[in-house]
Amino acid sequence: MQEDLHRIRPGSHRSNTMLTRSDSAARLGVMDVAIEIRHTSQLSDHDLHMVRSLLESCFEVFDNDHWDHACGGLHVLARLDDELVGHGAVVMRRLIHEQHVLRCGFVEAIAVSSRVRGAGIGSRIMRAVN
Repeated sequence: MQEDLHRIRPGSHRSNTMLTRSDSAARLGVMDVAIEIRHTSQLSDHDLHMVRSLLESCFEVFDNDHWDHACGGLHVLARLDDELVGHGAVVMRRLIHEQHVLRCGFVEAIAVSSRVRGAGIGSRIMRAVN
């Protein structure tokens, strides 16, 4: 039995379009999605602009504070041909508990273009940030 997936865009632009996992994957050719992992310092100005544009298109509110939280760590970029269709970041943070400082990675700015949602790209991004 196929699992139905809702494609819902975060924010005010909600869609009730239904796709099945197999239909969307077949339509998109998900295996053609390239996953890259790079540090913020390795991203070109063009890459940074594309990431910011994707995030702004996916979230109702994505301001400079949100952008600051997404930078300074590793970025997982999902590309279909030359188009950036997904992004996720892992940014190092320090947690202090009693006398102990713990290093951890916060997952930030996970987004998938509305054009390709439901095809498993977000899952691939989350596996890569793990």
